[in-house]
Amino acid sequence: MVISTFWGLVVFVGAMVLLGVLIWAKFNNRVSKDQHRRTEQATHDLYQGDAVDHDAR
Repeated sequence: MVISTFWGLVVFVGAMVLLGVLIWAKFNNRVSKDQHRRTEQATHDLYQGDAVDHDAR
């Protein structure tokens, strides 16, 4: 009976820790609007450069 209660507590605490980590990651993994704009522009520039390289072959 004690072992069953112990494992129930372990599972509950583990689930709460996992939930806490997921919430922390969600709120700390944000990108500013300026960083997002620069990333999108760099991706656009990369694709534009790639299209030109294929035409030159």
